[in-house]
Amino acid sequence: MLRLFVLLALFFTPLTHGADISVLLTQAQANSVQAQYALGLAYQQGKDTTRSLPDAFYWFEKAAEQGHSKAMEQVAEAYLYGLGTDKDPQQAVYWLTKLATLGQTTAQATLGDYYQKLGAQRIDAQDLAQVWYRIASAKDPQAEAKYTKILENKFNQQRAKQVASIKQLEQAIPTPSQNDTELLNNAQPSASSDDIPNGSGSVASDYLLLAGLLIIIFSSMWSMTLWRRRKQKKVQHQQDEKHAQQQLFNQQKKQLKKQKQQLETLFNEVSRLQSDKQKLTQLLAKKTQTPPSPQSPPQTNQNLAVACALFGFMPNQIPDEKAIKLRYKQLSKIYHPDMKGSEEEMKRLNSAVKIVMAHRKR
Repeated sequence: MLRLFVLLALFFTPLTHGADISVLLTQAQANSVQAQYALGLAYQQGKDTTRSLPDAFYWFEKAAEQGHSKAMEQVAEAYLYGLGTDKDPQQAVYWLTKLATLGQTTAQATLGDYYQKLGAQRIDAQDLAQVWYRIASAKDPQAEAKYTKILENKFNQQRAKQVASIKQLEQAIPTPSQNDTELLNNAQPSASSDDIPNGSGSVASDYLLLAGLLIIIFSSMWSMTLWRRRKQKKVQHQQDEKHAQQQLFNQQKKQLKKQKQQLETLFNEVSRLQSDKQKLTQLLAKKTQTPPSPQSPPQTNQNLAVACALFGFMPNQIPDEKAIKLRYKQLSKIYHPDMKGSEEEMKRLNSAVKIVMAHRKR
């Protein structure tokens, strides 16, 4: 029943089937409950990633611990059928009971089916108390203390059973006394082995077998616990590596974008400077040229007009030599090759100052 409900929920729920798995992973690691549930579905269905039921169970449990009801259903089903984790009826009853208290009808019906299958089997009241104390511990400190007490009692009972088994084993193995040793030493060689009682040896072998089975069971349980912890650590390590790689990729992407913007800014600045220089060159060329006239004056007057235009004088209003030299120094700062000018422009300036000075001396 619960499986059918989950399948229907997955069919009608539009949960980012095409979402990027790396984005979901980043959001899930940031403790987003919706992303954790969606990531669990992705691993469960193999959408945009490799199908992995242990990874799906890991993220479903993360979301369930934050109160996500659909994630609780997934965790309960995983514990019932062993999907991505070991079967654990007590854990399944805990999550189903928690859902039932929230009014989840499917969980209530599933709990009814579970108890009905138990039939005449005895339901341990201590286990039920543990489930309810665990549910209430989220909001009630006293319930949390009682839940902890139950766990301590269970641990103490298990340890007491182990100690009792060891003591029974020690008591079952007889310790030879001094009289028994003397009797064995004085025994006749012709005595038959059938005359030796073997009852204590049989009991000792039974207890040894029981102890061996207990050791094997506890070793298997401990090995499974260690394997599960290593698996969870491995999954977490893989998730952390993926997250670190994604962060490094984002940083490199931002750095490349910043460098590209800087190059574009530098290119625009160089283009602007080239354009300004071209405009300045055209302006200076216009100043050194005179429009053609229908009747060209003599060559001397034309050279004088060009020279005066370069200095900014009128041919019929040339100032004294001091003013000419001052203007020459000012223009040298513009046309000199060391001052963003050129040799050609400096030669033109020198030729113009000679013409103006020669005309001034006349």
